Amino acid sequence: MCQIPSILSIQVGLPRVLADEQEWTSGFLKESITEPLWLGTTNLTGDAQADLNAPSQAQPRSGS
Repeated sequence: MCQIPSILSIQVGLPRVLADEQEWTSGFLKESITEPLWLGTTNLTGDAQADLNAPSQAQPRSGS
């Protein structure tokens, strides 16, 4: 039997400056939305990637 894929939720968020031992910028923090929004060629309205040069797959953080 073939299952039909479905979208359960959409999360969007803009990059934010976070502080750990030092400041860094991340687009990881997202909020769920329910209203219609524009889907552009590179992103959804209200959503962005912090580092456009970052690889598409997450890289492990160093242990130092």
